[in-house]
Amino acid sequence: MIDVFDELVSGDLVPRNQQARVADLLAGVCEDALELGLLDADPERAVARLEAALELVKRRSPGSTRLYAAKIKLAGYTRDVLRRPREAAQSLERLLVDLDLPLEGVALARLALGECHLAAGDSARARAVLSRLGTNPQFSAAAGHAHYLLGRLDFAQGAWENARDRLAAVALDNPSANYANDALDLGLLIAEELSNPSGSPQRLEAYAPCVYWELARRPVYRQEALEGFLAATVSGGGGDDNLLDRARLDLALIYAEAGWVEKAAALCAAVVGEHPDGTRAAAALYRQGEILVMAGRVREGRGAWERLLAQYPDALETEDARAKLRSLP
Repeated sequence: MIDVFDELVSGDLVPRNQQARVADLLAGVCEDALELGLLDADPERAVARLEAALELVKRRSPGSTRLYAAKIKLAGYTRDVLRRPREAAQSLERLLVDLDLPLEGVALARLALGECHLAAGDSARARAVLSRLGTNPQFSAAAGHAHYLLGRLDFAQGAWENARDRLAAVALDNPSANYANDALDLGLLIAEELSNPSGSPQRLEAYAPCVYWELARRPVYRQEALEGFLAATVSGGGGDDNLLDRARLDLALIYAEAGWVEKAAALCAAVVGEHPDGTRAAAALYRQGEILVMAGRVREGRGAWERLLAQYPDALETEDARAKLRSLP
C-alpha cells in the first residue's frame, strides 16, 4: 500500500491539485502501519522505508496532520523496537522546530520527547520537558499526561509526598483519561504506605525501581525489580496488602506475555488466597481468567470468572467478566 501511494505521489499519475490529498493518505497509511505493527520483518529497513515515504509527504503536503502523527509514532518505534531512544529524541527535537508543525502536534511531540528522555535514562531532561508541557494551558490533555509521568518519576526518585499529591491531582483533573485509574491507585498506595506504621518509606523505596524501569521501558529490568521486591516482601496475612498485590499482578502480566502461564496464574491466585477481602482480589481473578483463556485453558479461565461473579458481585470487574463469559464458546 505504501508503494502504491508513493508512486502516485512521486509520479505524474495524479493531478497537481490532488497530490496533497494523496500525500496525506500516504502519511495515514504509514501511521496505520506503525499503529497496527504491519511493518517489514527487518525493523531497520522498515524505518528507512517509512522515513523516505514521510519525507515525500513533507514535500507535497507540509501541513498534513497525519504526517506529524506518523513522525511521532515513528519516533516511538525507533525508541521501543530499535531501542534507540536518543535517536528518537533527536528526531522529535527536529520536528519541534519545524514551522509547519500544527499546534496540536506540538503537545504530542513534547510528550513523546519526554518519554524518549525517560527511556534514554535522562531523567533531568525528561523532567524539564514534561514540566514545561505540564504548565502550558493550551495543551490540557497532554499536560495531564505529562503530570502523570512526572508523578511516577517523583515516585521512582523517592519524592513520596510530591508523587502522592501530583498523582491525586492528575486523577481528579483528568477522570476520563486512560491513565486516571492508575494515577489514583498509585497516589492512594503511597498514602497508605506512609500512614501505615508497618509500611513506611522502606517498602516504597523497594518498589521504586519497579516504577522507574517501567518509565524507562526496560521490561527485563522491571521484571527483575518486581521479582526482587516480591522475594524481599513478606505478606501481612489477612486483610489487605495493596503494594504487594499490585506488584504480584504487574509481574503476572509480564509472565503471561512471556508465555509463563503457570507462574502468572499462581501470582493471581496468591493475591486472592492471601487477601480474599483485599482491594485487588477481584482484579486478580479477572486477570487470572484472561491469562488462562488466552493460553487455551478455557475451562479454568471460565472458572476464575465465575468465581469472581459469585464471590465479588459488586466489584468493578464483574461486568467485564460477564461479557467475557458470554463470548466464550
